[in-house]
Amino acid sequence: MNRAMLIAALWCLTALPSSPRAHASCKPVPLSTPTRWGGNETVVIDLSDHPSGSPRGEVVFETDPVEGAPVIEPVEGALVQVFKQSLAGRSDKHEVRKNDHAITACLTRSDGKFSFDLAPGEYQIRASLNSGVDVTSVLIVVQSGMRHSPDIHVRMKNGT
Repeated sequence: MNRAMLIAALWCLTALPSSPRAHASCKPVPLSTPTRWGGNETVVIDLSDHPSGSPRGEVVFETDPVEGAPVIEPVEGALVQVFKQSLAGRSDKHEVRKNDHAITACLTRSDGKFSFDLAPGEYQIRASLNSGVDVTSVLIVVQSGMRHSPDIHVRMKNGT
């Protein structure tokens, strides 16, 4: 293969849109991994009015305070999934659709952190843990040209 053909082939590969993927801050899992539905509520945090770059953040668990302030600790092993979401003009945009298919997913490590490379668009980030903990969804808009995004703090709580 001559040099010009090799350069053209490499350019074509780099010009292809990349697949959404989890960063090393969390452990990738198969896309078929089901959400761990639990608790008795689905908490929805709507950040879609504040477009940002690709999302990053942490999952923390908040315990009820015994005396004083609640205890907040990073969650190891939380399932964090990303779903394409069309938010424009939807009156039910805060309703979580349980049968959607994840486009990327990971398990948090001991620091509770996650981050994803996503193309511009509208997404739902869903964090779940086990049968006793409420599922939390965060609605976001990724905008092109934005290199950084503020950290997303997902607070998980026991169902009531």
